[in-house]
Amino acid sequence: MSPVPPVKPEENEFRPHVYDGIREYDKRLPNWWLYTLYITIVFWVGYWGYYEWFRAGPTGAQDVAAEMARIESARLSTAPLDDPSLWKMSRNSEFVAAGKAVYEATSKTPGAEGGGAKPAGKDDVIDAEYEVKDGN
Repeated sequence: MSPVPPVKPEENEFRPHVYDGIREYDKRLPNWWLYTLYITIVFWVGYWGYYEWFRAGPTGAQDVAAEMARIESARLSTAPLDDPSLWKMSRNSEFVAAGKAVYEATSKTPGAEGGGAKPAGKDDVIDAEYEVKDGN
């Protein structure tokens, strides 16, 4: 067996240009850097397709309008209950949707699962007036 001569480490080559006294090595980019670049490009194509080609996502104006409505509903939830505030609450879509959800969750029709109050009819009003007047 003959001994194998040791392999000389490759000498690092420099690029032919010098900028501000800095010389660069002429080496390949690391794989993690290249994979990050490729993943970013794939993400960009998907993002661009979602928002620009297919118009599936909300536009910037829609995002701003939704955020403004959310801020307005948060501000109105702490407002005093007077006529101008109630009018503004009735015009805010998030506030109305929240009120609708509460109403539907708490008031069920008779016979529905969970019971609920039956709607007041003419006879119920007359009975209530009679009970209030006579106390029976």
